[in-house]
Parts: sequence; C-alpha cells; structure tokens
Amino acid sequence: MTFLTYLAYGLAYWTLTSLVATLILGTIGYRWNKRREAAGRPVPRGGFLRSA
Repeated sequence: MTFLTYLAYGLAYWTLTSLVATLILGTIGYRWNKRREAAGRPVPRGGFLRSA
C-alpha cells in the first residue's frame, strides 16, 4: 500500500467519523431541546451546546 492510498483511506475515514459524530450530537441536542420545551423551560439561544 502506497502512502497516497493510505492518505486517501485516512481522509475518507476521518470524514465519515466526523459526519457520524455531527449527526449523533445534532440528534441528541434536538431531542434535548424538545424535552426542555415540553417541560415548559425556555430553550436558550445557541441551542444545545450552551445549555449543556
């Protein structure tokens, strides 16, 4: 395996994992804010990250 193929695999792997992590965090934040709204507490501006 040459260096370029190794680099390409690493880049693809990093892109996939960051995408998945963003999706998971976004879903958690969305559900958390929905639960706060249902409980009657206002959701702070800036969303999930500021409320955590």
